[in-house]
Amino acid sequence: FRTFIINFVQIISSWLLVYIGFDRVIRARLPHHTRQRCTQ
Repeated sequence: FRTFIINFVQIISSWLLVYIGFDRVIRARLPHHTRQRCTQ
């Protein structure tokens, strides 16, 4: 059970890093579009 928890946390943290990196790229390339989406 402990191995499952460790693997699960590693997978979630890696996907979270991918999501944060992707979000940063979008915000850097399209600042106007993100501002529109955040205010709606």
